[in-house]
Amino acid sequence: MRVEVTSAANFLVRLLRLNKESAIVSDQQLEVFRAALIETLRIRYQEHWFPEKPCKGSGYRCIRINGKMDPVLAQAGVLVGLPGQFLHRIFPSELTMWIDPREVSYRIGENGSICVLYDEREVEETMRQERNSSHNKQGSSASSTPNSSNSPSPSLGGSSDSSSSSMDLSGGDPSAGCRESVRSEMEFMMDARNILAFEHLASYQQQTSVTTIGATVVVEAATSDAGNQTTRSCHCPQWTLRRPRHWVYRGEGNASIVLALPQEKKIVKLAKIDYKLRRMDSDNQFVAQEVNGGIRTIAETLERLIFSQKILGSLLGAGLVRPCHVFHVDLDEIEEVDHLVDVFRPAHRKHKRLAPVCHVIVCPDCTLLPRPPPLLTQSAEQSVTVSPTSPSKPTTQQPPVFCVELKPKQGFLSMGHQHCPFCLNQFLKRKHGKIQLLSQYCPLDLFSGSRMRMLKAIIALTRTPQNNLRIFQDGNLVFAEECQSNLMAVLQQWFQVDDTSDRTLLLKHFCTLVMDALTMEICDSTDASLDQTVDDVKEAKESQEDWNRLIKEERSDHSLPCLPPQARIRKTGPTIATSLPSRSVLCRLLRVQSLGDVDFGRLYDAYDALVCRFRDGSVPYETMRWTHPHTGTVDWLLSQEKTTNQTMDDVRLVQRYRISSTTRDCSIMIAFQRLANDSVKDTTEFSFAGSEHLPILRDLSGQRYKCHASVVDLDPKPVTCVEKHRRRNQAMNEAFWLNNSSSSHSLTNRLPPKV
Repeated sequence: MRVEVTSAANFLVRLLRLNKESAIVSDQQLEVFRAALIETLRIRYQEHWFPEKPCKGSGYRCIRINGKMDPVLAQAGVLVGLPGQFLHRIFPSELTMWIDPREVSYRIGENGSICVLYDEREVEETMRQERNSSHNKQGSSASSTPNSSNSPSPSLGGSSDSSSSSMDLSGGDPSAGCRESVRSEMEFMMDARNILAFEHLASYQQQTSVTTIGATVVVEAATSDAGNQTTRSCHCPQWTLRRPRHWVYRGEGNASIVLALPQEKKIVKLAKIDYKLRRMDSDNQFVAQEVNGGIRTIAETLERLIFSQKILGSLLGAGLVRPCHVFHVDLDEIEEVDHLVDVFRPAHRKHKRLAPVCHVIVCPDCTLLPRPPPLLTQSAEQSVTVSPTSPSKPTTQQPPVFCVELKPKQGFLSMGHQHCPFCLNQFLKRKHGKIQLLSQYCPLDLFSGSRMRMLKAIIALTRTPQNNLRIFQDGNLVFAEECQSNLMAVLQQWFQVDDTSDRTLLLKHFCTLVMDALTMEICDSTDASLDQTVDDVKEAKESQEDWNRLIKEERSDHSLPCLPPQARIRKTGPTIATSLPSRSVLCRLLRVQSLGDVDFGRLYDAYDALVCRFRDGSVPYETMRWTHPHTGTVDWLLSQEKTTNQTMDDVRLVQRYRISSTTRDCSIMIAFQRLANDSVKDTTEFSFAGSEHLPILRDLSGQRYKCHASVVDLDPKPVTCVEKHRRRNQAMNEAFWLNNSSSSHSLTNRLPPKV
């Protein structure tokens, strides 16, 4: 019974670990829950366990979640302080598990397939095969002679020595090694720390070797003809998502699913595909000879990395764009992950699945601070932990790392517009039922550079976060629109404020610290110049009256025009308004976004002309590749010089808009970690990235925090994003005017009749 009950408890705990809502549950609580569940099941099954008749009592031993929580799981949760309602929300809504002698199986969903977790017969079969294999090796070794012409004598000698050595270790019993191997597998299965995915616990597949992530990766694609078939090979370092690697579902966007590797401080991005369209990239329709049936090739994946590293790394600064690498993962692992994460995916994302591509992108986890280099042994990282030899101060753990993810959206008003796209899109989302309340946030406030308006924007995000604000603690999501956690409880753990009488104090700490991080100067010598200067505006600190007004203020009328900033950036071309520090992350982002501040009529004409040329073959789509030797360079893209070739002008206009679209949909990740008051003497410390400095920011109480900012979600937009945005803009305007007309009609009906 021990093996069956333990494998079932390990699987259920793994279900809890992979759900993002369980971030508030500590590993210690989950381990105690696992032990309580094992003991509860053992007592329950003690008089209902019939090894000679495994099917007898199967219904009594079955664990069932179907609208109601299973009482056995609820009882184990109560013992460790996990309410049944909380467990019911985290576990799948439809889950059935059969725990029978010699077999444990489960099913997710009413119509799902039954999967086996543990099968004793498979274990015995594995032992038998390994025993036969040992006998065969022993027989072939005994029948071989050193003078055999089929194999060189040194190899045979080496093989013989190896065999005899193996026999000595097993005590002369050829099946001893087999039993030891299976025993190790069983011990591995019964340890919850080693169960790292929903793999079948009875599968004993040979694992592939893992290449170190930190190594420099050179990716190339090659083709080889074998008869009439052409096979493509990916010369990437081999990688695996199977055990002992531990991964959890982090989230997903429109193009990829993100898995987190907590132990390695990495994330893995797996590409998605819409199986109805059978294409991963909408631009495939423009390729003259569509390769690989619409599935993204390794060369196209590499192009996406080149865009983020080479193009946006130059425009935003290399310090804000973290390096990524490409690795090869077997397709059967991709299929396993696709099946395992399905229970955690939101319903509105399930029209896409993981694409059958054998390469993944591995990046640093920006919710955590970068790791220090091995030689940095006396850094402030170590000074946080008190020496264990100190008689007065016990050893303390590293303070948690809190990360704020902001999706700021477009920070300027387009030519001839009174509303920013974000505010207009709120009416369209409400019309389609995606949201119930319009957001209080306006991107123009955040990008204005005015302290009061920036604080107003951050406060608005805490009220209506939608997908524009998320907070992580040590890589675990603790606050978001979809996370039902209390923001004040998260901020109390972050800032550890003693005075709880002022409930707005935590919000003040949070807003000012985030604003300081968004406006701090970031030094990077690799920035590309966009020929502009910024008028920095210095403002006084906010008074208590200002804070009270900001916290109580709400945006009542969303139909009013968005308020443009007052100060301006002077640059060649369109005028973008802001008073942000010129080297801050927000100003850098705004500069790149401003590449898309164009005349939309001219943009649409350029796009339509290029599409016609793509289809008649007069202009190859390769011209739009970010790897193109001429049109894929930053100097050419930023050039304002007009050419005699109208097609090249159209290409530059569309490419600049694609770059702008990417930065208008990216995220800013800012990681903070509390420092001891005496751990850092200067305002900056040595950065792990090289010659840069890692800023030290202070909250309102003077507490110091290490800070690191990154920009993520920098996948290039397809050329067809121009057409997509054209249709979306029209739909947003229609939703806006429909809302205004209905509001005016309702107001007219409420007016008193004329006398």
